Amino acid sequence: ARPAAPTSTLARAGPRIAAARVAPAASRAAVQAQAEGLTNVRTERTEYGVDVTFSRFGAAYNVSFICEGPGAAGCTEAEAVVFASTLQLLGGGAS
Repeated sequence: ARPAAPTSTLARAGPRIAAARVAPAASRAAVQAQAEGLTNVRTERTEYGVDVTFSRFGAAYNVSFICEGPGAAGCTEAEAVVFASTLQLLGGGAS
């Protein structure tokens, strides 16, 4: 016996995906962060500035940047990521 052929097919609407362009500054910041060993980099614009979270050396970090106001010079998400990628680990190693 052969299985019955379906009598109708239902088309399901899948999720719609919108393509977004990554700004050149954000792209360069992500490349620099990765080169410095930062992984899982996330940024969030806050009421006061920008929060950057990332993993490095097996630990999770959160750096908050407080800006003078919305749109203040030097207070973009890309600039916050670049700054976070330049932070240096001090001490904590075996003597």
